[in-house]
Amino acid sequence: MKESPMARTKPPRLPEEPPAILREPELRALLGVCEADKSFAGIRDAALVRIFLDTGARRAEISNLRYDPSDELANDVDLDQALIRVFGKGRRERVDWKQGDSRSRSLPAGARKAPGE
Repeated sequence: MKESPMARTKPPRLPEEPPAILREPELRALLGVCEADKSFAGIRDAALVRIFLDTGARRAEISNLRYDPSDELANDVDLDQALIRVFGKGRRERVDWKQGDSRSRSLPAGARKAPGE
C-alpha cells in the first residue's frame, strides 16, 4: 500500500458552539461596577460597555475606532452628534449609535477628557 486510504478524506464537520452571552442581570452588574468607578478608566469602561449594548457592534469594530480631538477628519467618533462609524466584516462602513436612544448615556462629559486633563 503506497498511500493511506485516509489521506484524501476530510475530517467530519463539528457543530460550532455558540459563544457564551451575558444575561441582563450580569450586564447590569458589569455596568454598575464600571459606573461606580469615577476614574477615567471607569468612565471609559462604562462608555465602552454602553456602546456595545447600544450598537451591537463586534469587539473588533469597537477596538478599531479612532479618535483624535485635533484631527476631525481622522475620527470614527463624533461626540457632538453622538455617532460612531465602524467598519465591519469586509471593511463595510456603518454609522451607528445615537445618544438619545433610551438605553444610552454612553459618553458622559468626563469621557471627552484624557487622564491628567
